[in-house]
Amino acid sequence: MALKHRDWSRAEVLLTLLSQQRPPTADDAVLRAELELGRGRVDRALQLLTGIAETEPLAARARLVAGQIEKSRNRTRSMEALFVESLRLDPKLAPARRELIFLYAMQARRAELNAQFRALAELEPLSFEDVFLWMNSFEDLWVNDRIRSHLERYLAADPEDRLSRLTLAGVLLRSNQLEKSEALLLPLPDSDPDARALRARIGLSRMRLDEVRSLLDGGPEEHARLALLRAQLAVRLNDPSTAARQFRIALRQDPTNHEALQGLSLALKQMGEWEGATTTEKQLDLWRCLTSLLQRSKTFDIRNDKTLLTQLGEVCEALGQVPEARAWFRLALAQDPLDTAIQKSLYRVRAQTP
Repeated sequence: MALKHRDWSRAEVLLTLLSQQRPPTADDAVLRAELELGRGRVDRALQLLTGIAETEPLAARARLVAGQIEKSRNRTRSMEALFVESLRLDPKLAPARRELIFLYAMQARRAELNAQFRALAELEPLSFEDVFLWMNSFEDLWVNDRIRSHLERYLAADPEDRLSRLTLAGVLLRSNQLEKSEALLLPLPDSDPDARALRARIGLSRMRLDEVRSLLDGGPEEHARLALLRAQLAVRLNDPSTAARQFRIALRQDPTNHEALQGLSLALKQMGEWEGATTTEKQLDLWRCLTSLLQRSKTFDIRNDKTLLTQLGEVCEALGQVPEARAWFRLALAQDPLDTAIQKSLYRVRAQTP
């Protein structure tokens, strides 16, 4: 009761008395952490929560709470480590997955976002908002000013936060603030392939092609963004063979990259490889269809539209995005649990492996 009423002095007296009567327990550590947090001693609270032994039933949730404390301080590296640790201790801890989803969305980390949503979908039913956000992992839709304020807070709290620095530089680059983007990248070495890719994009925006070539030549071969830039440069130089090879490298690293799919289709057509171009074009058409269906939600409320939800599931299934298809079919079935066609679709994708 003392903690509930924020009577920190009385709470400390009671906890001290309790510690004198018996050895401290994990529950005591959690209560003590709450007290320390209430008194503004955040580091001590974190120390108590992370000090709970892994074998204790409370260990996973204690790490989750510690991660949420770090989240309140905008410290992304430590919060992520704590959320990941909580999931190592308890993979079914859905709130930890949701916390990581939020972080990965803010840092535009699409692959990690997708992985967490796939795991979360196996733990609990997802809402329409959940699945709609999940679909954003297929494109760089989040790299815009909507995440800028979060990234700026993250970087202010931890200047060594490389991932937030890179994403913020990408946001600035997309809004054509080249000087600010370039300045933000200064602390990162040329050996950082992601920073190299952003510097190359800045150079391309300024039409400094020699600088771009130098940056691309010095980077690793198997890197999605560098490969995409190499391919786009090859297109400019009318070298479809090199372009196709680089687009394929980009797609190996980032299979849902629409730019790479479109570029590969055009390069293959230039080379007269019509069968490969047709296959790639069909896949791209499916992605366009998915985007079109999702865009309808900006005009219409599709969350209760059984037909559209089913169509979204069917397109995801055709693209081989099986967990995502399951999520859409579940939402469609929730609108009409007796619809046998949707029941069959859900049964079919449940039997498939991603």
